[in-house]
Amino acid sequence: MRELYRRLPTLTGLVAFESAGRHCNFSRAADELCVTQAAVSRQIRALEDQLGLTLFERLHRCVALTEDGQRLHRAVSYGFDHIADAITQLHNMRAGAQVNVGANNAVAFYWLRPRLAAFQEDHPDVRLGVFAADTDAPFGDGELDIAIRYGNGVWPDAAAELLFEEALFPVCAPAYLERAGALSRPEDLLDHTLLYMEPQGPEWVTWSEWLRAQNVRPGEALTPGLTFNSFPLLLQAALDGEGIALGTEHLLDPLLADGRLTRPLDATYRTGRGYYIALPAEGVHPSGALAFRSWLIASQAPPPSARFA
Repeated sequence: MRELYRRLPTLTGLVAFESAGRHCNFSRAADELCVTQAAVSRQIRALEDQLGLTLFERLHRCVALTEDGQRLHRAVSYGFDHIADAITQLHNMRAGAQVNVGANNAVAFYWLRPRLAAFQEDHPDVRLGVFAADTDAPFGDGELDIAIRYGNGVWPDAAAELLFEEALFPVCAPAYLERAGALSRPEDLLDHTLLYMEPQGPEWVTWSEWLRAQNVRPGEALTPGLTFNSFPLLLQAALDGEGIALGTEHLLDPLLADGRLTRPLDATYRTGRGYYIALPAEGVHPSGALAFRSWLIASQAPPPSARFA
């Protein structure tokens, strides 16, 4: 450490250099730092003498960074920004700042939302913000602290742990079966009204893929039906008895348990993918995000009081 101190310029010199390089003006840097223009000029000159480099070209009414100055300015700016970000993160963790959670619409509405009240009861000091979107927001923009993601568990910007595996099966309202008749095998779906979801990505499972997994070759035989770009809308159509939808184990357990949805067939397709709790791969994780992650992993049972409109 002693050798490092000898190699580094003074902090006041670096601060003056960063400000002057950002503004390309010693006077503006002086105003920002609440010192005189002469003080900034002395700090820059002392820094240049210490480094044995010319960092600025002195022009008539402004200054410009030399090539050496540009390289040093990038490094100094990055270092100051990194320090500021770390201090902000530490302050937010100490102050109990809001923890922002990302999830797709289906997970946010059917699986995550019913659990939030129980988490807040166990952790009243953690404030949660839930942000639902059917495309994964990257962690790099700093908006999310933690997320529930669908896929194979491998993302370059995240460290992920499995919450539950994906298992897909048909679901419908009991009233639909009373009207349309019972099913005894997957092939019977070809004669029923199916509800369709626009694929939300290359891994999204369609009715055609699900039927092929049951050794049914649908070809052009799939019946036309309503198509949605929102899973909650799709499920509401199923609840209203308008057709049969593909449902996911765990997400729909409460609706199946209270009888509002039923499984017309026992057939299930396990895709090998799943839903993962993910934290940013880099950076300091807020204590609230770590608490939420541990709580979710330990709280797999569906809330018995969960009900959906």
